[in-house]
Amino acid sequence: MPYLIESAIALLLVIVQVLASRFISSFTGATPDLALIFLVYIIITRGQLVAELSGFVLGLALDILSSGSLGAHALSYTLAGFLLGYFFNEEVAKQRLRNWPFLLFVFAASLIANLIYYFFFTAGSGLSFIAYATEHGGLTVLYTVVAAIVPMYYWSRRPLY
Repeated sequence: MPYLIESAIALLLVIVQVLASRFISSFTGATPDLALIFLVYIIITRGQLVAELSGFVLGLALDILSSGSLGAHALSYTLAGFLLGYFFNEEVAKQRLRNWPFLLFVFAASLIANLIYYFFFTAGSGLSFIAYATEHGGLTVLYTVVAAIVPMYYWSRRPLY
C-alpha cells in the first residue's frame, strides 16, 4: 500500500511540475524540481536500487509529459539515485528527512541531475556551460533547495516514532 500512495504522489508531482511550471517559476524562468525532491525522499528512505528505478520512472514520465529530450531526465535522475543511494542508512533515515542533511541531499541530487541534463540539453546548441549555469541550472538548484524546505519542515513537525 505505501508504494501505491508514493506512486500516486510521484505522478501528481510530475504533473504539477509540468503543468504549473510557468506559475511557480521565478522571474528568471527557473522552476523547482518537485520530482527530484520526491526522488531524494525515496533515496533517503528506500535505498539505492529503489531510488534508481524510481529515478528512471520519474525522469521518463517527466520527459514524456514535458516533451523534452526523451531520456535526458530519466538518465539524470537515475544517476542521481545511483550516486546518492550509496549514502543510504536505514538507521538515520528519519533524522535525515527532518534536518539539514535532507537539503544537502536535494542540493547534491539537483546538481548531479542538472550537470547530466546539461550535456543533453546543450548538445549542438552552442550554449556555454557558464550561460547554462547562470541562467538555468544554478538557479534551478537553488530554487529546488528552497522548495525542499517545505517538506523538511513538514517532517520535522511529525513525531519521530
